[in-house]
Amino acid sequence: MILWHGFLAALAAGAAAGLGALPLMVVVRVPTWVQDGLQGFAAGMMIGAASLSLVPPALTKGGLVQVLPGLFAGGALLALLDVLLPHLHLGAARKSAARGWQHALLVLAAIILHNLPEGLTMGVGFASGEDRVGLILTLAIGVQNAPEGLLAALPLRERGTSGPKAVGLALATGMVEPLAALAGMLLVEVLHDILGFFLAFAAGAMFYVVSDTLIPDSHGHGFERLSTLGFLTGFALMLVIRRLLA
Repeated sequence: MILWHGFLAALAAGAAAGLGALPLMVVVRVPTWVQDGLQGFAAGMMIGAASLSLVPPALTKGGLVQVLPGLFAGGALLALLDVLLPHLHLGAARKSAARGWQHALLVLAAIILHNLPEGLTMGVGFASGEDRVGLILTLAIGVQNAPEGLLAALPLRERGTSGPKAVGLALATGMVEPLAALAGMLLVEVLHDILGFFLAFAAGAMFYVVSDTLIPDSHGHGFERLSTLGFLTGFALMLVIRRLLA
């Protein structure tokens, strides 16, 4: 039953990426200051989800013995995938010389890479047995998936991809999340004795995405303070969600 509920919740959160991209049905460009603010917001939500809803139960379940290796293992896996998988971060997409579907696939690969830890996080949260942790994480990730879906599809729209196709591709990137959530739930079910490690692993992967991509991509365009305000807003919203659902 937990597997089914967790999968459906992650499916809904992943679908939010497509919903967030819907404005691209009628617009082709989004101002840079809006993009930077949205990336800051997504970063704040991810940091809040990891630090408030993953690390505390990880410490309770496994202590520092499991949490510290888990944090570094999560970050290391994302760093390894970052090196091995061809992709193009959103910040670099504006300057890329790649064209057409080559450009589209590189951008989508980057978003899929970032959605993996989010899906894993939801799955581990649901399988942890902690009250409402899975629900809190799913709601938080679903909220931040909306701007992420818009930003994922925007470079494609700017390069001439039609609105419906851009929205469909954004939706497709979100569909990796229920699959990753299912993998996370199955792992925890088999290796429940090291649940603290897996919770910390998911947190480390999310920390990596924020530090390596979201924050750097939201800076360097003259709107750093707006990005920081977005970050604080995202973190504050995560606090509100956790308070209301805890």
